[in-house]
Amino acid sequence: MAADLPSQMDVGALVTTMPTEDILAGIFLLLMVCVLGFAVNHYFNPKNRMSRGVEAFWNTPAIKEFRIFIWKAFWALFLFYVVATSLEYYFNESGWYPREREIEVFFKAHQWIEGEIQTCYYDQSTTPKTPDAEVTAISCSNEQNESHLLNVKFWGPIKADKNKVWKCERSQATMTCRLQ
Repeated sequence: MAADLPSQMDVGALVTTMPTEDILAGIFLLLMVCVLGFAVNHYFNPKNRMSRGVEAFWNTPAIKEFRIFIWKAFWALFLFYVVATSLEYYFNESGWYPREREIEVFFKAHQWIEGEIQTCYYDQSTTPKTPDAEVTAISCSNEQNESHLLNVKFWGPIKADKNKVWKCERSQATMTCRLQ
């Protein structure tokens, strides 16, 4: 009977704590409700003391200057983001900028003369990917092939995200491939 008393029970299992994220979310929600309430109050009663005080604060020269600085900084960062995204597209996806990689090329050397253009393939399912998901090997013949390690200049994206067809021109120790 004495073991059933609450004073002798282990109350540690009954106590739960609220996660910090929930507390912060609650504070943020309360702040948003207060701001919304202030906006509604200002809409229906724009000449109240609080609205006049906020308006006087908002229009002081120092605050106006700070607001203009924030506005300019926002547009500068937005412009930087647009330029950076465009440059990333130009260098990685467009095909207007060539990339040179040393990759394994499968073809019969005696059947491909220098300067000749052949169709080469990248097969996503049979070729291992690099950590940055780039093409690691291409095959330029349907027959049993020899493996050659060549410097290949690619015009077009070289991500190994899908099967690709290339038109490749062979020179002595290099190749130039354009995405079809």
